[in-house]
Amino acid sequence: METSKQLLKKDWVLYHYRPNTTRKTFSSLNDAYRQFWESFHFIAKFSSVENFLALDGQQKRVSNLTHGNDCYVFKHDIPIDWTHPRNIEGGRWIFKYDTTISGSQLDNIFYQSVLCLVSEDCWNEREKICGIAIHIRNKMNKICVWTSDHKNPDEIIKIGKVFKEKIGYTETATYEVHREAQRELRPQPAYSI
Repeated sequence: METSKQLLKKDWVLYHYRPNTTRKTFSSLNDAYRQFWESFHFIAKFSSVENFLALDGQQKRVSNLTHGNDCYVFKHDIPIDWTHPRNIEGGRWIFKYDTTISGSQLDNIFYQSVLCLVSEDCWNEREKICGIAIHIRNKMNKICVWTSDHKNPDEIIKIGKVFKEKIGYTETATYEVHREAQRELRPQPAYSI
């Protein structure tokens, strides 16, 4: 007997960002921008919890990614672009992890983040959430929760608190506004929890 799937309210897409490692001199900013976008690779689209759980285990193991790689899970109709109209007024919660945590811990944190993201019934602010990203770096790994609007502190802080609790984060998480991050290398956090 086949059980019915737990359909999600939105379709979600899993992407892998693998930077082009060949150093190039670009003749224009458009060339650099094009190479950046060519480094994004579609992995899978899922519309149910079961579809996500059925993804190959390798695709859910972010600990296998090398430094400089990213993994994104975004609503299917929202591009991963700060300057896009769906994101320009938004920002992101940043949860930083030391690179000394084990691979299985990092995989579990990402897995719990995705489950929190797609189990939309736990909050009213779900429309404000665009997606999540994990950035694998030499000194510090980051999980980021992107939102579409930074102007309502109560909503933004609630989103941050829900994710912080669900992933068991014990440090201070910070929220940065996309527009500020575009202007400054290290913008001041708009919110902290």
